[in-house]
Amino acid sequence: MTEESNVNVGMCWYQREQWELLKESAADPERLDDSYEEWKTGANGAIQDLEKQGIYPKKVSVRVSELIEWCNEKGYELNGKARSEFATYLLSKRA
Repeated sequence: MTEESNVNVGMCWYQREQWELLKESAADPERLDDSYEEWKTGANGAIQDLEKQGIYPKKVSVRVSELIEWCNEKGYELNGKARSEFATYLLSKRA
């Protein structure tokens, strides 16, 4: 399967200056890495693992304020499930 034919997974990608706001706003901060550097290392490792399985995630740049607003509109807690759904939502808007 080619990379282009299997791109359907979005992965939230945060900027360093957004990390603390995410941790402060998340309903599940204990599930997030302590530092931006730890998160980025883990996220890059997860991408490599997925690619080995033939899944090619797309990094989706996320502004935490937009994520918070989206969660509020949907009535979602800002947790891992919501972050994942938001990445998919943003990816679908690109198409």
